[in-house]
Amino acid sequence: MRNLRSAARKVGQVCLRGGLIVMLPVEHNDPINAKILAISEDKIEGFVREPFEEIASRSGVGVDVVMARIAAMLRARTIRRVRQTLLATNLAEGALVAWKVPEHKIDAAFDWMFQRDPFSGHVVLRSTDTVSAGSDYKLWTTLKVPQ
Repeated sequence: MRNLRSAARKVGQVCLRGGLIVMLPVEHNDPINAKILAISEDKIEGFVREPFEEIASRSGVGVDVVMARIAAMLRARTIRRVRQTLLATNLAEGALVAWKVPEHKIDAAFDWMFQRDPFSGHVVLRSTDTVSAGSDYKLWTTLKVPQ
């Protein structure tokens, strides 16, 4: 079973696009994946509103290809996660953050932030009586900047 899994990982993941079956390489040293990873891991600083577009622009790879390759590498576990990293430069000492979390995950998100997140201060679940703009942002935290 182990040999079959590693062989499948080397071959790539299947992606349906326009009715075609496309095999996407998932190894980190594939030339296109290497371009994407070089930009996404080391070249983007701070928060970017459209990170996939930024990776595409800097790597010279189309945004659809960037997204498909990252998704394939995630499924193959070549990469563990996609996230933007908070750097504590040029920030105030703290901030209030409202999180939009799916209802079925809200308790787990609260527990994780309360117990494990080193950047969360106060963690609060809020509710509203009526549906209004912003009422689906139920998890609120204060952000602590490490000193």
